[in-house]
Amino acid sequence: MDTGSQMILDLILKKTPGTLTEEDKIFLLARRSYVTRQQLELLGIDLDQELEKRATPEEKQPAETSTVKPFSKMTKPELLAEAAKLGIAVPDEATNDQIRELLK
Repeated sequence: MDTGSQMILDLILKKTPGTLTEEDKIFLLARRSYVTRQQLELLGIDLDQELEKRATPEEKQPAETSTVKPFSKMTKPELLAEAAKLGIAVPDEATNDQIRELLK
């Protein structure tokens, strides 16, 4: 950390919880690798809560889960679409089970 930032950090760490500004909190969160959780707690900052509060909508989104439907649950149009994606020719008279076999 550069000297100027270190001086600012030292001044902020000497403050009391009630005197911290929003800018002070942002400064501390941006440089959280230079402060301990204990120092943040002494200043009345809950690191996890502050990070959650400032998270972007993308960061708050839960990770996408796979929504791939198993062949056994697919309808005939869905099975035909899968076969087409894979370049598999399916006879018009094929049953769902026969299409599933082709897809294996």
